[in-house]
Amino acid sequence: MKERQVAESFERIGKIPSPPVKTIIPSPQHFNYRGKAEYHLDFRQDRHPEIGFMDIKGGTVVDIERCEIVDESINRTYRQFREALISGRETFTGDRFTVWSEYDDTEFPPDQFEFSTIGRKVKDKILFVPREGFFQANILLVDRLVEQVLTIGNVNPSDVVVDLYCGSGLFSVFIAPRVRQVYGIELDGEAVRCSRLNMDMYGVSNTEMVEGRVEDVLKADFIGEKRIDAVILDPPRIGCDRGALARITGLKPSRIIYVSCNPTTQARDVRYLLDEGFSLMELQPIDMFPQTKHIEVIALLEG
Repeated sequence: MKERQVAESFERIGKIPSPPVKTIIPSPQHFNYRGKAEYHLDFRQDRHPEIGFMDIKGGTVVDIERCEIVDESINRTYRQFREALISGRETFTGDRFTVWSEYDDTEFPPDQFEFSTIGRKVKDKILFVPREGFFQANILLVDRLVEQVLTIGNVNPSDVVVDLYCGSGLFSVFIAPRVRQVYGIELDGEAVRCSRLNMDMYGVSNTEMVEGRVEDVLKADFIGEKRIDAVILDPPRIGCDRGALARITGLKPSRIIYVSCNPTTQARDVRYLLDEGFSLMELQPIDMFPQTKHIEVIALLEG
């Protein structure tokens, strides 16, 4: 079903007949795969506060006791928080409560760990991520996602890579040892700070991580006259700003690796890139969101 969903999005929105959709990469687990949950609180009730997720319209908190798609460590933490709050043993100010999954053998450098930062284990590394920031949802498929980006990207030691919407440097920290230079651009200042920590922690010296909107940083001629071999894109669900796409095509990369959790906006953006002379070579779906309609897709375009 999800393979058809991707194909139909690119046929209908991207106007691409017979899009090159590969066999989907499944999730190792269909439940208990999600590594982060954001719970909402509503204290307006006369009885105990409503604690749970927003309803489909986004206006009402649906009171829940557990969630089947989050890691069990999140359910444990949430249950303890919920019981303490309802019993009155604890108080809480705010309308949201974020919980990250736990895992074994986590070791943080004691001089760098702080409450605003969380650690996420990916392959052989532990990466710093803002506690209230973004990270890939499926803790069981992050390694595979990184491997696919590296494989599809097919980088060379002499390549210069631009990592756009780079977050905390998930792709940059793994691709940098394989190339000559990586430039990362990210709007979230906390994520940029974490990306620099991650590069320093693992001795990655050939990266430059910049804070700002992608279109603004590229417009400011940050890259200059440097030859760009590959661009990695991992934008939010809304996709890329048209100005950002124009700047990306202006870099004249030979390859674009576009990672998206929304095939609809991805197909729209790919259509723009095709009209600018790129060719769509591959669409690799990954089932990062079992039990939901959502699907992650890696698109490879060549110029």
